[in-house]
Amino acid sequence: MAALMEKIYETAMQNYNMTLLAGESGLYRLTDWVHVVEEIDYIEFLKGRELIVTTGIKEPDEAQLLEFTTRVWKAQASGLVINVGKYIPEIPGSVLEFGAEHNFPIFTLPWKVHLVDFNRELCNLIYKSEEQYATLYSAVQKAIFYPDEAVQCQEILRQEGIIAETPIRLIQCYTFPTEYRGIQNAARGGDCAVSRFYSWFYQNCQQILHGGRHRFTVFQNPPYTALVVFGLNEQEIRHAAEKMRELCSKYEGPLQVYLSASGSDTCITNLSEKYHITSLLCRQGAKEGRNLSFEEESGIWRMLLGIQDRRSLIYYKEQVLGELERIDTETETVHMKLLETYLEVNGNMQEAASRCYLHRNTVAYHLKRIAEITGRNLNSAADRNELYLAFQIKKLLEL
Repeated sequence: MAALMEKIYETAMQNYNMTLLAGESGLYRLTDWVHVVEEIDYIEFLKGRELIVTTGIKEPDEAQLLEFTTRVWKAQASGLVINVGKYIPEIPGSVLEFGAEHNFPIFTLPWKVHLVDFNRELCNLIYKSEEQYATLYSAVQKAIFYPDEAVQCQEILRQEGIIAETPIRLIQCYTFPTEYRGIQNAARGGDCAVSRFYSWFYQNCQQILHGGRHRFTVFQNPPYTALVVFGLNEQEIRHAAEKMRELCSKYEGPLQVYLSASGSDTCITNLSEKYHITSLLCRQGAKEGRNLSFEEESGIWRMLLGIQDRRSLIYYKEQVLGELERIDTETETVHMKLLETYLEVNGNMQEAASRCYLHRNTVAYHLKRIAEITGRNLNSAADRNELYLAFQIKKLLEL
């Protein structure tokens, strides 16, 4: 990835007396390279995310410089550096107002600075940032998808200044095209939309995580986009997750977005497990219409999600509910729905009858039959807990 504009500014300010005059809110932007541009017609060849440097030799008056700035911004450059002195003694107010209004960083650079040295040092900084990010990106992905190598990844992170005690959190995004209502269809189509979301999400992560103050990496494994961030405390991770939920709810793309955040016990050696847990929490949120889920608030699901052996979950569910499911399928009865509702209302028969649109006596009859089939006493808290757990496992297995 590229270097953060904030980091570039810190280096250039210390070594070359570069000054930020407008657009401070845009310092979270990413920069791929540094280019000197003097001809306004050359701007159309920019690819975006360049830091543009100009002496103003071709745009000496205010109107021309404002037009130059506007076009550079429209080309999605990350910022504009104006080499003040010989051709532009000071920056016009209209240019500064434009930068402030559009959160577009406008800098000045003293005339005495040699642009060759300036460009070379900042391009080297960008290259080094890309190497550091690539190392972090690779280590995190290995820890998730090749958990047997997690210990080696821990050593790689230590060399990057991320020690074992550094807090780690994972925020998972689950996306799928709006037209596909069922979560089973999440992987169908929408590849371009998902790719655009990734770029948008990464850019907003830079802004939410206060620029370069926190190390993080973002990667995509459709339909998931995962953020792994280092150094955030509990309050900060909740603020970041809530802010992401707010931004995702306003995302102007054809995607539905559901998020989840891992618990405070996340570390590099259990990152693979946390990736699995947050993925399922997102899917559960999608089924229940919940845009943001926290592992630490998931109740009994937190325990169930940590069980990697699905066979043991299937076995338990079959032992408790298997016969009841079979009878419902064969006789087209609704024992399962009635029992689940009865458990959800904490054994309130009248409330269960109301929710299922049945007479209370009918509910009482069916509950007696259910008790016979399952071999459970519905008046026993222990037996009701077993049945409730089986229903939660059923929901988990259906994700």
